[in-house]
Amino acid sequence: MRPFGFDAETSSFVNLTLGADVYTRDPRTRCLMFAFKQIGSTEQPRLWREGDPPPFAFTGHVGAGGSLSGWNVIGFDRLVYERILVQRHGFPPIDADAWKDSMHLAAAANLPRSLDGCARAVGVAHDANLKDSNRIRRITDANRTPIPASVGEILDHPDRFERIRTTPQYTIVDDLRWLAARCVQDVVMEESVLLRLPPWPGMEPWLSMPSIDRRINDRGVMVDLPLVRGLAKAAAVETTRLDGEMASLTSGEVPRTTNIEALKRWLVARGVELPRTEEPAPDEDEGDQEEEDEGPVPKAGGAKSPWRLRKSDIADLLARTDVPEECRLALGWRAEAAKASTAKLRAMAAMADPDWRLRGILLLGGAQQTMRFSSVKVQLHNTVRDAFANLDDIADTNGLNVKTDTAEVHRLSNVALSTAIEVGRLGDADIIRSMYETMRRDSQGRHYRSGAIAWISRMIRRCITVPRGMLLLNGDWAQVEARITVWLSQQLDMLGAFAAGDDVYRVAAAGIFHVGVDQITKLMRQTGKVSILALGFGGGENALVAMGYNYGLLMSAAEARPIVSAFRDANEATKKYWYATDDAAAWAVQYPGREFPVPPLGAVTYFVPTGEDCLCCRLPSGRLLRYWQPRLRQEYWTDGRPKTRLSLSGLAIKGRAVFRRSLYHTVLVENQVQAIAADLLATALGNADSAGIPVGLHVHDNLAAEAREDEAERSLLLFRQCMLDMPSWTQGLPIAVDAEASARFG
Repeated sequence: MRPFGFDAETSSFVNLTLGADVYTRDPRTRCLMFAFKQIGSTEQPRLWREGDPPPFAFTGHVGAGGSLSGWNVIGFDRLVYERILVQRHGFPPIDADAWKDSMHLAAAANLPRSLDGCARAVGVAHDANLKDSNRIRRITDANRTPIPASVGEILDHPDRFERIRTTPQYTIVDDLRWLAARCVQDVVMEESVLLRLPPWPGMEPWLSMPSIDRRINDRGVMVDLPLVRGLAKAAAVETTRLDGEMASLTSGEVPRTTNIEALKRWLVARGVELPRTEEPAPDEDEGDQEEEDEGPVPKAGGAKSPWRLRKSDIADLLARTDVPEECRLALGWRAEAAKASTAKLRAMAAMADPDWRLRGILLLGGAQQTMRFSSVKVQLHNTVRDAFANLDDIADTNGLNVKTDTAEVHRLSNVALSTAIEVGRLGDADIIRSMYETMRRDSQGRHYRSGAIAWISRMIRRCITVPRGMLLLNGDWAQVEARITVWLSQQLDMLGAFAAGDDVYRVAAAGIFHVGVDQITKLMRQTGKVSILALGFGGGENALVAMGYNYGLLMSAAEARPIVSAFRDANEATKKYWYATDDAAAWAVQYPGREFPVPPLGAVTYFVPTGEDCLCCRLPSGRLLRYWQPRLRQEYWTDGRPKTRLSLSGLAIKGRAVFRRSLYHTVLVENQVQAIAADLLATALGNADSAGIPVGLHVHDNLAAEAREDEAERSLLLFRQCMLDMPSWTQGLPIAVDAEASARFG
């Protein structure tokens, strides 16, 4: 039975930014209408309006076990149907797995997750007048546009309501007619897009993943709501304090830490040399090329300045000795404020259900190019991994060894965390500052301050907890991206170190500094760690500087440059793999219909299907990554000399922007590795689901599931095995899992 296309339009006093779960639970949320039609039929969509009886054609389809297809239907329309149409309007229930989400298919095809963006990408035309986002927000916001009767009554008797104006231009009748036309168009668009999309990955666990993902999102993850509120309050106060400090230091020229344009001008006026935006990166292999969000451009002056101030640039300036102290101070405040998580914490508080659970926040295929999971509304995938009171941090602070002093390290960690939770719940920024501001040391031995906001950001993961009598099973694939990289490239020394359980950060440092492993200092080991994390995909000095700052290791670009060179020299096989990836992808575009494996392992291949304008990357699992409209072109160095390699680019669509992006190995290898990591995660989620383990959260290479306290030890063994049991295509990949049962996520 072919599915019915489905699209619903709603109205509520609740802001949809709080998530579909909170939005659809509110009794004031209304389903104004929905459109439906059978996919593939020549009939026009039909419209149900609020106040109409359930249409027989629709209820007959549902009663016969038919499925419903639409855009984001699992995350939104399903909840509207279950909580509004079934409970209030008498529609028959639908099995939760009968909803088929076209947005998931778009993500699997590496196309935009928005219906409008995907339609543009695959060439589906639509009436732009029905895509007025401001108008749709106004109509569906009951605070701005009260709808005085059922939609059916208003549209059947327009003369009774035509005097009710929603704007000087429109009446309530005009708006609802427009909304109905939009709803019908979206069903037609979704069908047209659906028929152009490649099929969903035809292998387990991906075949089951939409269902598994839905159950995880419905289960939700519990947060410590008093702690969330306290941290949000303290973060807001501390951000205001830093803004005041910045305004005072700069005599009002930079009124807030978020005024990046004003800060650039202030720094330049004091002799600080900033890189210019039109300057090419010093190395074509940079891994940190995106400009960070700089906030609104100040009204004074209007246009953006010609200078660049990314995270890596700030870290570089903080590590240099030629930067005036007042400028270092301002840059430090900017870097500290950038870690503020006030919005994230407020969203957590607003989205939590009465049982303190966040539901519907995980996003299947949220990373467009790899199908890696992400999260929405509350973005947990960019939280600081260096959680407060982690075991390594506690052991280092107290001169202990995690492996040999395990019990004492855990005891001290629990004590430190219990104290931190009580302090965080108070929401007093002054107390937090007095207790948790710390001094860190950069690569030159200088000390710098890590403030209250940095501590608050480290506490966000600690907000995730479990009900009384339960424990959280925390699982983490150790250095999973580094392990995948050396496996693909057959970097045998690092591959052997991972397999043997050696301290790979010391091994990497030994290669960089050309000394024995037993001569590696703590600072050298940290450099080895940051190098592995930042440089494995071909990243350059900017990537290393930015990653170093994230891990409390300040270094200038000048200091980073020789480390980058030494890392590449010490990892020749990995370096060769980068360029072999470039070659395979370029050859595939040049010779459509042929498949080119990336040596030495050949586990990843590239090809362009005959007659298609798409570069495909076949992963070891068999899953495909797609790069649409690939093109080869000649590029030139700044002095006019042609580069020896043709460069590859592909189509990118973000929102309404359509542009081309370079597909260097920094992108392609990173995509390979992260997509393989997504395959590992999907496999573990499938294993856990089959084993009856209730996963409630996963963040990149971390999984968390709840277990009864008296069963935690047995459940932890099974949980860990779910993360270790991998398919045959992972042969030779040295997977390692760290797992523990605790009351908090970390």
